[in-house]
Amino acid sequence: GIKYNTEHIPGSPIQFHVDEIRPGQVSAYGPGLSHGVGGQQSNFTIVTKDAGAGGLALAVEGPSKAEITCRDNKDGTCSVSYLPTQPGEDNIIGKFADRHI
Repeated sequence: GIKYNTEHIPGSPIQFHVDEIRPGQVSAYGPGLSHGVGGQQSNFTIVTKDAGAGGLALAVEGPSKAEITCRDNKDGTCSVSYLPTQPGEDNIIGKFADRHI
């Protein structure tokens, strides 16, 4: 099992799939992809390095109808943030060159 401060974490060990990211493949990571707290900024990063030409499209669908801010870091990554305002499940839709991330 997995422990935190010497205490066993219920439900651990946890199984998950690890996939290979190929050069030029667009990917996203960060805590804002898995959870958010109403009234607090949620953040994640999109990696477009070596992906070639293409537009990035992002949307949050759900009760929050959150506005998204995307900042180009000029290193092949974009910092993305949104502000969930309502409780409930929001879905983040991300596309690069019209293909889902």
